Order: sequence, then C-alpha cells, then structure tokens
Amino acid sequence: MRRVGLLVLFVLGLAAAGGLSAGVVAATTTTATTTTTPATIASGVTISGVEVGDMTYDQAFAAVSGSFARPLTLTVPRHRLAV
Repeated sequence: MRRVGLLVLFVLGLAAAGGLSAGVVAATTTTATTTTTPATIASGVTISGVEVGDMTYDQAFAAVSGSFARPLTLTVPRHRLAV
C-alpha cells in the first residue's frame, strides 16, 4: 500500500511540474508578429570588381549577373579564346 501511495504522489508531482512549466511557457510567449530586416552584405565587399556591399542577396545577384553575362576573352601568345 505504501508503494501505491508513493507512486500516486510521484505522478501528481510530475503533473504539477508539467502544469507549472506549461504555465511559464504560456506566460512568456508573445503572439506579436515580428519583422526582420533583410540581411545585407558587409560594406566594402566586391565580387569581380562589382561593389556589392550593403546590398541584399537578390540585389547583389542582379548586379553581378550582368558582369558575368558578357563573354570573357582569354588571350595568350598567338591564341585567343572567348569563354
């Protein structure tokens, strides 16, 4: 009988601890919507000579894509290759 009583007390203690922790989580959780600013690239960064500092990823991609859209010409003695 003593074991049953201890088991009941243990289960009640677990239930009380769970209820208390759920109450703390509910009290500290906010439902307000937060807005974040888009991540930007650090100032002074360049990619292939194109300054992309303080730009977002999409802005930097658009800026750099134009410089890679034109062909690259490699010239070595007596040979010329457009890539």
